[in-house]
Amino acid sequence: MLSREVWSDGSPFPGHRDGHVLAWSSAPARPTVLGVVVEANRVHVNGGTVSAGAMVYEGDHFATEPGGMLLLRGEGAMLRLTEDSAVIVRSRTNGAQDAEAELSEGTLVFSAARPAALEIVVRIAIGAAAAGTAAILYEHQNHGH
Repeated sequence: MLSREVWSDGSPFPGHRDGHVLAWSSAPARPTVLGVVVEANRVHVNGGTVSAGAMVYEGDHFATEPGGMLLLRGEGAMLRLTEDSAVIVRSRTNGAQDAEAELSEGTLVFSAARPAALEIVVRIAIGAAAAGTAAILYEHQNHGH
């Protein structure tokens, strides 16, 4: 950031060419908020526990335990993660307020106001189906149409 440093009379500080100095902030960039946790039961985020009302941030990794369930609400989309499932949420790089959910195991159920509002990525090999499965289900929301 370039700022102009001057005395109250408008004259530049001594030793500062044209009164300009270079300044920077050491504060880290704030993470992108993608949504909110609506419901959480036996769920971990980034290794810690999570509860309803928590904010969902860029890169959060959610994992449900046996008997667990997670419901997330984001811009134009809802995600439900069933028991024994894991997902990472990210914003898409297209500049829009769209999201990406990367499912690594378990079942993800989603609904979206716009089909392009959410991209689902499944990270499980076909040959690994015997060891674990991944499923994606879409729930259509009829908004009076």
